[in-house]
Amino acid sequence: MRQTGADRWLARCPAHDHRHSSLSVRELPDGRVLVHHIAGCGVYAVCDAVGLTVSDLFPPNLREILLHRTTVPAAPPIPAAEALRAFEMP
Repeated sequence: MRQTGADRWLARCPAHDHRHSSLSVRELPDGRVLVHHIAGCGVYAVCDAVGLTVSDLFPPNLREILLHRTTVPAAPPIPAAEALRAFEMP
C-alpha cells in the first residue's frame, strides 16, 4: 500500500489474486471512505474479502447530519488508513 495524496491510498485488491495496486481508497472530509477498484471489482466484493460491510465505510449518522445541517464528525467509524490495512490482509 502507498499513499498517493492527502487522505488517498493505492493498494492491491484483496478480492482477487493480482500483483498490481489497483484499489484506490480515499477518505472524505465528511467521514465517508470511498473505495474504487480500477480493474472492476465492486465495493461489495472488496469489503466482503476482508470482513467489512459497505456501511462500515460511512459515519453512522451521516444522513441525519446532512438533514439537520449539524457538524460532521471528525472521524468515520473506520478510518480510511485502517480500512486500507484490512484490504491489504491476505
